[in-house]
Amino acid sequence: MNADGRDCDGGWIALVDELEVVGFDADETFLLVVSRSGRGVFELATGRRVVQDVDVPSPGAPWMQRRALLVLGCGPLAAVQIPVVGRWGGALATSSGGARVERARDDGLRVHLPGGGCWELGRQTAALRAVGFSPSGRWLVVATAAELTCRELAVMAGMPVPLFYRRAGSAPHRRRT
Repeated sequence: MNADGRDCDGGWIALVDELEVVGFDADETFLLVVSRSGRGVFELATGRRVVQDVDVPSPGAPWMQRRALLVLGCGPLAAVQIPVVGRWGGALATSSGGARVERARDDGLRVHLPGGGCWELGRQTAALRAVGFSPSGRWLVVATAAELTCRELAVMAGMPVPLFYRRAGSAPHRRRT
């Protein structure tokens, strides 16, 4: 289990206080989260919260460009404009590499995986802010007002993690047991 939530097969879950928007950095190492408590940065591979600042979102906040859907990062993303999606608008891709996300009849979510598998999330109890895949298709994120779930598509589908998903010099991502 990580400090922010609980591990799940191929990913992690973190509790977030009134999540507004999320955004991936360019190399998909980090996920920027803006909530009522400020900006936070999560490491995608582990779910570890790397940094949390307490500068709460407000109309005059110099780090927010709400209309442009951009947020200035903090911590390891300092001085980087991150495109965001969520309560302010925008959307993530709902299909990637043979996988697709759809709403289920019970207002839950269903992720159809390559090869015919399916991952189902029950009805969301908090307002859904964003759901979909990272720009490369490596990560699936489900963000509600209260919870953030992030899973690696290859691990969810039981496939080996492709080499192009690995950062130079890093060890292969291993599935948790």
